[in-house]
Parts: sequence; structure tokens; C-alpha cells
Amino acid sequence: MHGKSTSVEASQTIDTPTIAGDEIEVTNYISEAAPEVRSDLSQLIGLIQLIAPEATLHLERGVPVFYLGQHWTFSVIAHQKRVSLIFDDFDIQDEGFSFRERLKKASFGDHCISFKKLNEGNLNVIAELLGKLKVDTLRKYPLQKKSIH
Repeated sequence: MHGKSTSVEASQTIDTPTIAGDEIEVTNYISEAAPEVRSDLSQLIGLIQLIAPEATLHLERGVPVFYLGQHWTFSVIAHQKRVSLIFDDFDIQDEGFSFRERLKKASFGDHCISFKKLNEGNLNVIAELLGKLKVDTLRKYPLQKKSIH
């Protein structure tokens, strides 16, 4: 990961996200979210950018969406009292160890996980899940290699 450690300490805060795409709109989305979830929303976006720095961030239908190449990989949604991570068809139960068991305070749905407080979960497990989602997307939809010719 370009020399960066992927381990995240529970007390560590992740910087406010650096947004290349729809910068103003995504920044507004964060600032207009309920005060209780702004920090978690910003932290989750920052964590995604740490795990998938090559992903592009866009605002679609009013929601931040991350793309790897031409395929969406992650989306984050701010609710009144929680933040949700939406993802493509990755079966988190196919693992030898369950993310449900490791993220006991998160709520799991079809293609989504909701957090009341992001730091109540183990940020390393969340980072691991994001990494698996990224790899799963890249296996299905490899990025196009750029020709130097």
C-alpha cells in the first residue's frame, strides 16, 4: 500500500477525506449529514480512500459512490443515527471467519453494513472487509492497463 500501514488503531482518527471528483458536493453531503454521524461518515470515506486510493469518488443521486475503473465498489450513506456501507454482490458469509462475528455491533443487510458508531467496531476488521471488497471487485472487473505507446 505505497509504504503505508493498513493497521488502524481504535483511537486513531482518519483525516478528513481528500476528494478529487465531486469535491464540493461530497463535502456538502458530509456537512449536511446529521451531526451525530458526520465524523463517522468522514472517517469511513477516509478509510475507503486509504484502502482503495485508486478509486474515484462521485456523488450520484445525492450519495457518495466509489468506483474502481468503470464499476462501483462502495457507497456510503448517512442516516439520522448511523452510517451505512453499501457494496456490490460480495458474500461476507463465504469467509472462513464471519465478519458478523467480528463486527458484533454492526447491523448487516443485503449488500450493506450499518454502524451506529464506527469506532465501536474494530477498525482493522472494517479495513480488512474493505480490502476484501476491493479485491473481489478487481477480480470481477480488472482495471484496464494503460498502454505507454
